[in-house]
Amino acid sequence: MTNILLNRRACFAALVLGATYLIGFGLLRPPYAYTISTIGLMHPWGFRLWGAVAAGVVAMNTLYMYRKFSYRNRAAMWAMAAAAASIVLTTNVPVTEELSLRTVLHWFSAIFYALLMSGATMAFMLHAARRRRSRRAFATLLTLLGLAVTMFTWLTITQNGLIELIPLVSLLVILGLANFTRVYDDCLPMVAVPRKAKQLA
Repeated sequence: MTNILLNRRACFAALVLGATYLIGFGLLRPPYAYTISTIGLMHPWGFRLWGAVAAGVVAMNTLYMYRKFSYRNRAAMWAMAAAAASIVLTTNVPVTEELSLRTVLHWFSAIFYALLMSGATMAFMLHAARRRRSRRAFATLLTLLGLAVTMFTWLTITQNGLIELIPLVSLLVILGLANFTRVYDDCLPMVAVPRKAKQLA
C-alpha cells in the first residue's frame, strides 16, 4: 500500500489535483474579502474535504521527498501526523462571528497545522543545507521562514484567503520542484565510489 501511495505518478497526480481543489475552494469567494474559514461556513463539507486534501497531499509528497533523497526524521513524521489531526480539528470546529473558545481553538489548530506541516519540509531543507551543502536548500529554508514571518505579520493586521493560500501554494510548489524536477539534485546523498573504481579511473 505504501509503495502505491508513494509512487511517483500517484504523488504527481495528487499534487496537481490537490492544488487545483485547494486553490479553487479558496476562490469560491473573493479571497481578499473572505478567509478560507468563512468560506467553510458556507460550504462545511467542502471545507472538511479541503482540510483532508491539504493534509493528505502535503504529507504524501513530503514522504515521497524523504524517500527520494534518502532522508529519515522520526520527529518530522510525528509532526505530520499531528498536523493532520490539527487540520481535521480546524475544519470540524468552525469559527464564530464573535470571539469565543471555539474560534480560538479553530485558529490555534490552523496555526499548528501550518507550523508542523511546513516544519517537516523545513527539517529536510535544513538537513540538506548543513550536511549536503545545498545552497538551493538553504535559499528555500530562508524563503519558507520569510513566508512564515510575513504571513503571521499580515494576519495580525488583516485576515483574508489570499494570505492563507500563498504559504500553502508555495509549499506545494517547493514539493513539486523537489519531487518532479532536478532543481534540488544537489540535495541527493553522495554515492560512495568503490576503491577499485577509483583505481581504474
